[in-house]
Amino acid sequence: GALQVDEKISEKLLEIFPDFDQSSHLFEHSIEVQLPFIQFIYGLDVKIVPICVLDQSLQTSIVLGDAIAKAVSDRPIVLLASSDFSHYVSQTIAEQNDRALIQAILDMDEEKVLSVADNLDVNACGLGPIVTVIHALKILGVGKAQLLKYATSGDVTGNYESVVGYASVVFY
Repeated sequence: GALQVDEKISEKLLEIFPDFDQSSHLFEHSIEVQLPFIQFIYGLDVKIVPICVLDQSLQTSIVLGDAIAKAVSDRPIVLLASSDFSHYVSQTIAEQNDRALIQAILDMDEEKVLSVADNLDVNACGLGPIVTVIHALKILGVGKAQLLKYATSGDVTGNYESVVGYASVVFY
């Protein structure tokens, strides 16, 4: 079903970070994938502010994380970043590389997340959003992270020669 956009937070974000560009939403589907889960957990009356990040750089992630933290500092919120991890490598390589990336995420180290992904050639699509959320949460006083689940497509299909990695991490 449809969800409403939280206009108050959206307006605050636009005041703080006026460089938002709607074009990054045109061909992206990761937000739509999350909507049924959001509705299941929070109900149909929940309001969202969907943000799709094209520029995955540390600088953009920091600026956007600052803006998000400032825009939501006066209310309880949930931040969600969506990304897959390794793409089309063996199960062994995916697990090794993804575990290193997951550790950087659990350490809540923005620079390390990008560095590990770059050094190990982990093709995670949503590194910018992950770094943005980590940065915003640190500003908001969140300091812990926990891995809930890690799996690969091979765990479902039985094909361990070419897998995509997935992880679920909660911050608190």
